[in-house]
Amino acid sequence: MTKKQLQDIAREHGTPVVVIDHDIVRANYRAFHTHLPKVQAYYAVKANPALAPEKRHSA
Repeated sequence: MTKKQLQDIAREHGTPVVVIDHDIVRANYRAFHTHLPKVQAYYAVKANPALAPEKRHSA
């Protein structure tokens, strides 16, 4: 994302705001799983009470 896009999001939603690029999250998870196939990763819900990242990732 560009700096302007992030500023627009901050203006629209206020700050602090969390912006998650789901493509990057999925790519990072694939790399993690490729290199550590026997390790189960868990998402800490307490770190982010919005469950959207967890729900989208598990889909």
